Amino acid sequence: MDGLNQLNLRVDSGLLYFAITQKTEQLTFLTPAGVMTTQQVRLNAGADGGVLKGYIDVNDSQVQLGVLEGGTMVVSTDKGNQEARSGKQITLALADPISEDDKKKMAAK
Repeated sequence: MDGLNQLNLRVDSGLLYFAITQKTEQLTFLTPAGVMTTQQVRLNAGADGGVLKGYIDVNDSQVQLGVLEGGTMVVSTDKGNQEARSGKQITLALADPISEDDKKKMAAK
């Protein structure tokens, strides 16, 4: 990927499956837990049609980006570059929202 072209995909909740190739533009997932941007896609030798299949799952407590099959994907996050191989995932935890009572306590200090 040359970094000149980029696709931004906002995922606030739910499960989204995707398939990418080495020719796919740089893909950025914008989620409640942070931003994940593809840096590199390495396909397995003989991968099904040269495609990496994966998913992103956003729920109330975490965001998971996983590779189902086809190779390895390196993504950048706020914690640096992370690698997801076939059958593995990257998990980003959501911060607990501050309750109204906690906000009032903090404002009173």
